[in-house]
Amino acid sequence: MITGVTFWNLSDRYTWLDNFPVRGRKNYPLLFDTHLQPKKAFWEVVK
Repeated sequence: MITGVTFWNLSDRYTWLDNFPVRGRKNYPLLFDTHLQPKKAFWEVVK
């Protein structure tokens, strides 16, 4: 059972993974997309 989840930002608009580990690459690791719309992963977390 998972009792906690930590995220380092809210949306994919700006993430700590932008340009890391590859410069110029955009990552999309969070629960909301660049338009602040929930992604599929969001619904899996809130189940």
